Amino acid sequence: MSALAIGFLIVGIVIAYGWIYWRQSEALLRKYGAETHFGVGKYLIGLDKCNRITNSVECVVAPNHFVFAVMGGKELGRIPRNSIEEVAFDDKSQIAQRLTASRMVALGVFALAAPKKKKIREWCVAVRWVDGKGLKRSTVFEFSGSNPEGDANKAASLLMKYLQRRPQPAEAIKSVEATVVGGSKTCPFCAETIKAAAVVCRFCNRGLPE
Repeated sequence: MSALAIGFLIVGIVIAYGWIYWRQSEALLRKYGAETHFGVGKYLIGLDKCNRITNSVECVVAPNHFVFAVMGGKELGRIPRNSIEEVAFDDKSQIAQRLTASRMVALGVFALAAPKKKKIREWCVAVRWVDGKGLKRSTVFEFSGSNPEGDANKAASLLMKYLQRRPQPAEAIKSVEATVVGGSKTCPFCAETIKAAAVVCRFCNRGLPE
């Protein structure tokens, strides 16, 4: 087979893959009446409908819920957008330490994860939320590959962008601003220096006011 024929074959495969992805994406948005969706890596634990690790999970931004599903349309579970207390992203071992003792027992080996001696480490996004019974839950997604930290940061930022803030008493609302100096700014919560474009603090993992 000539180089030209191989080139056409590769282009054809890329076009076909893009077309399939577009069709599946459109079907996912129509199914849930959603405005958008984005990748959240590998699902580990924390959804009622799914008790198995699942790769390549999408977060579908439905009107009142974050629906977690695979591109083929199978739903793994959902979280009310106004029930989320915190979205944290960090190294896998650090995320394990952030979770409560009871949740760590449920996570088993994951909770005891130690930093691995390799250049590419896993990073996780942990969504802490309150279910309909008033119980606090933690749903965890894992990122690996060539840029796990960047991918986890992006997913956490998008989750923060689309969550619905729960109403708070007027006296509990405080106005906080991040002081911007040059290409960096100071987090108003932990006072650490971060990049000016950051929407989630890399030190305290709290969403920053716009």
